[in-house]
Amino acid sequence: MGKLIADYSMYGRTYFFKRLGLFLAGLLVMAFGGSLMIQSSMGTATWDVLHIGLANLTPLSIGAWVQIIGIIMIAIACWMEREWPQVGSILNIILVGLFLDMWLLLPIAE
Repeated sequence: MGKLIADYSMYGRTYFFKRLGLFLAGLLVMAFGGSLMIQSSMGTATWDVLHIGLANLTPLSIGAWVQIIGIIMIAIACWMEREWPQVGSILNIILVGLFLDMWLLLPIAE
């Protein structure tokens, strides 16, 4: 984390934390949209269909499957590119799964 903040030294720490806040807000809104699509029963994105199907077959939640499949996909991409993943990629997968489960637990579309 120290290296990440040091990379933004010419902009200052507040710039880094503003960007981090916008990143987190974007993930929260994206997960909200995904949860509304899932709860609408009018169709959903192709990857979400996979996550919903796996969640129906196992005791794991949709968000947990988002994280599992996402980490597998990142691992495959890293293996093919022969480089380590970026921090934002890992945060994206973990937080979208958590935020999606959070939104799906709320009685929004009942």
